[in-house]
Amino acid sequence: MKRPSAASGFVLLEALIGILIFSLGILGIVGFQAAATKLTSESRYRTEAALYADELIADMRVSNSATLTTDYDSNSTTDAFGAWRINRLQAAAKGLPGGNATLIDPATGLGNAAPIFDATTQTYLVDLSVTWQAPGETTPGSYNTVVTIDPN
Repeated sequence: MKRPSAASGFVLLEALIGILIFSLGILGIVGFQAAATKLTSESRYRTEAALYADELIADMRVSNSATLTTDYDSNSTTDAFGAWRINRLQAAAKGLPGGNATLIDPATGLGNAAPIFDATTQTYLVDLSVTWQAPGETTPGSYNTVVTIDPN
């Protein structure tokens, strides 16, 4: 009868270690793919928020400067700001998930403000905050922009 040598089973052990290393590599690639997918959706929502904010600011720039503060009061749901928020930002088919927006009063830092007229520079200051709640996320996303509108 033949005695097993000291090297028997070595090829099997090498194969098992190779499979283990390969499996760890595949798991790492899957993890990177999941992180990349999450970052892609976050950047998509941030880009959409920026586009919506730019759209509102463009509307403000071409609106009547005499009624800018009343037409774009983020406390109201019936003025131009409220219509934009409901019809564009919160629209089911095209808006941001859980989308909302408010104008911030720069003096107090509180929301639900209107554009602030600066008598010194004869311009309006608009501090706009757009928020959304991505599906499956616990922390809401946010996009803020501050713009000066010259009514002349």
